Amino acid sequence: MWVLGTLPQLIIGIILAYALNSALIKMKSLFRVSIFMPYVTSTVAVAIVFGIMFNNQDFGLFNVILGWFGIDTISWGTSWWGV
Repeated sequence: MWVLGTLPQLIIGIILAYALNSALIKMKSLFRVSIFMPYVTSTVAVAIVFGIMFNNQDFGLFNVILGWFGIDTISWGTSWWGV
């Protein structure tokens, strides 16, 4: 099973690395950005989701849930809860 999964990925990765470092390819930066972009977008998506959950106003997800139980909203970035 290793031969069917890992070996082709390894070979394709080596070919891509060689192609991106060769002088024959134009627009190297575009290819490098397209390879690196999934890592950046997933980090940004997680930051946005946590920003929505821990929003300091009344409409943050955790503040809404606390409001259901009669607990006052928490300013997550400035109180000792956020530390």
